[in-house]
This record gives sequence, C-alpha cells and structure tokens, in this order.
Amino acid sequence: LKLMKILQINNYNYLKGGSEKVYQVTIELLKANGHQVKYFSIADPRNEELCEGYAVSIQKWSDVKGLGGKLKGVRNFIYNRQVAWQLDSFLQEYHPDVAHLHIFYGNLSNAIVDVLRKHHIPMVQSVHEFRLLCPVYTCLDPHLEICEKCAKETLKLSCVLKRCVKNSLLMSTIAAMECFVRDVFYSYQKNISAFIMVSRFIENKHIDYFPQIASKCHQIYNSIDVDYYEKFVIPTHCKERYYLYLGRLSYEKGIKTLINVFKIKPHLHLKIAGTGVAENELKKYTRELGLSNVEFLGFVSGEKLLNIVSAAYFTMVPSEWYENNPLSVIESLALGTPVIGSDIGGIPELIVGGKNGFLHKPKDEQSLSEALQCAEGLSREEYESFCTFSVDMAREFFDNRVYYQKLIKLYEQITQKG
Repeated sequence: LKLMKILQINNYNYLKGGSEKVYQVTIELLKANGHQVKYFSIADPRNEELCEGYAVSIQKWSDVKGLGGKLKGVRNFIYNRQVAWQLDSFLQEYHPDVAHLHIFYGNLSNAIVDVLRKHHIPMVQSVHEFRLLCPVYTCLDPHLEICEKCAKETLKLSCVLKRCVKNSLLMSTIAAMECFVRDVFYSYQKNISAFIMVSRFIENKHIDYFPQIASKCHQIYNSIDVDYYEKFVIPTHCKERYYLYLGRLSYEKGIKTLINVFKIKPHLHLKIAGTGVAENELKKYTRELGLSNVEFLGFVSGEKLLNIVSAAYFTMVPSEWYENNPLSVIESLALGTPVIGSDIGGIPELIVGGKNGFLHKPKDEQSLSEALQCAEGLSREEYESFCTFSVDMAREFFDNRVYYQKLIKLYEQITQKG
C-alpha cells in the first residue's frame, strides 16, 4: 500500500459527539499506519491536537451583534469567505492526495467544497446524518414525527412552514436557504467523489432520493478498537441484573417510552447514563411516577463507563428517529453486553434478533415490554451465547482494522480516478 497525504475536515476538533469520535478514530488509524494526516477545523479552546493542521477562527452566530452582523452571519453560514481564504492558502502549502470530509456545514460552510474543487483534490464524505435530505439533518419535524418532505423539495419550504429549526421562522429559513444554495452551486452529489455511508439504511435512504449517487456510495460501518474493549469484558455470572441506557438525553431517543415500561415492571432495574436537553424533565417525570427502579447516573465516560456497560445485563436503544450507526450499540456488543433496540434506522443492522439482542417497534410500549420479557426468559446458557455472539460480531464487522482496510481501499480508488 502506498502511503498517502490525507486532509481530515470537520467543524470541531474535539470530542463533541459520535461523528467527532469517528473523525478522531480515522485520524489515529491513518497515522498509526504511516500516512501523513493533517486536519482543518474551526478554532476552539477545547480542540485536541491529534495531528498537525489548521484551525480557522470564525465568528459564531451566537456572538454576532446587530442586523448587519446577523446578515453577515447568514452569509457565513452559507459560504464563509474567511474559511475559503484560509483553506486556499493552507492548500498552497499542503497538497493532499485526498480530503476526507465529516460534518462541516454551518461553520466551515460550503466554502470547503468550493475550494477543494478548485484545487482538484478528490473528496470523500462520511455521511453521519441526513443533512442532504433534511435541513435539520434528523428527518424529524418539530413534533418529533418522521418527515422526509424536504428531500423531495428544491426550496425546502416544508422546513420553513413547519419551523423545523428550534421552532424559529428565521433559523428555519436560513437552514433551508443554505441547503438550496448548496444544491444549486456546490452540489455534493456532483463534486464529491465518494460517500461513506455509515449504515445500509442511510445509504438506501440517500439513493432513494438521489439515484445518481448510487455508484459513489460505499457502506462502511463506524469502528472501535475491539481488542481494547475486550479487556473490560467480564464473565456472565459476574454481571449485575440491570438494564442500561447510555447516550444523549434528548426527546427523540425514546427514553420516556422506556421509563413508562419500567413503571409497569418495578422488579426490573434501569440505569440511565448521560446528560442532555431532556435530563431535568425526565428526572422530574421519574420522580412524579415515584419510581425507585430507575436511576440516573449523570455523565459517565472512560473506563468507568466501560465497566458499567460490561456489567449490564442488556443495554437499551429505544430510539424513535432514524438512528444511523450508534457507537453505543457497537461498544455494548464489543463489551459482551447484548442489546434491546428499536426496529428503526440502522439499529436492526446491528441487532440479530435472538442472537445478540431483541428488536421492538419504536414508540411501542407493548412491543418493548415483550422484548424485555424475552430477555428475562433467557436461560444462563442462552444468555451466555448472546454475550459471545455480541463480541464475535463486533470483531467481524466493527473493528478498526476492518474499517481501515475498507477506507484505504476507497482512498486509492478515488485518487486513481482523479
């Protein structure tokens, strides 16, 4: 394999969420395999220097004052000239073989695609969410109902009429405008050489609306270092008998549905690890129901989190939106803990019913309750085989080595075309 020069591009150069985790893992893997990697992101005091690169200082929308400032802020959201200049001068000194884009809209903006195109640098984009189809990137309307209307519209008027962004007419209009300008002037479908689809679900969903990109789509799951996780796996007889939700506490994650089910199963114990916008409301709801079998652990990370996941009987992913390729599921499997999850988005690709977990209908308390009953009904031998199957599946499909091999093959493919 020839060693390559690769530019990794993401709005944030610190661990903000799941997509940043994938961005960081990608940088670490490429470096470990001898490639020259640089990054391009926005400047932030929380940035982590995983490799050399450039962080551009931009004015954030929240810091902009006055009407003139806000108008400039809108323009920057759509196309940031400052980013264009800085990337242009960066590329005059460093000419990568390939640029790998993650999430860059809104801050780094469409300027990224424009400047890379001018420099004839082949682009790969990891599609972590539904931004090409939906201005709010989740395919959810303000009532948290699944909605794909904007995927069919050039002007994205549904987003404006429904006020999908923070229930604000202004913010929704700006988001719709950004998507319109992107599609007309900086078309990802035309300018990006390859799309890494993090699940078969997100791949099929994009091809449904943009059949012209089918040949550019490559399905590669997110990955983790399975060897590292295996150190935390414990024997099944040492596990504790609790169910665990881990992740962001937000409304589309289905945590309220989960709590309602544990209300009617007071003999089962649920632990909830994480923080987020819905945290206070969920705690209050649990108190009002007087539940002593639901426990909030707050923010947990690092080895402490791995031990909590490893000791759990099952982890729970009751999502009510098009979840793509949740790292929480992959991590749980690698730690030998089976999963009960919603049959929605990319989740059913990770859970083989009756082998490493159970699926239930989203937003359906009865169905979720039945899945818990199945889990409770497992014999010790059956449960043990669930745990073994989980680790085996993680190793086969979600290990860093598998991801790296597929990624480098894709880089070589598009640089040869170029």
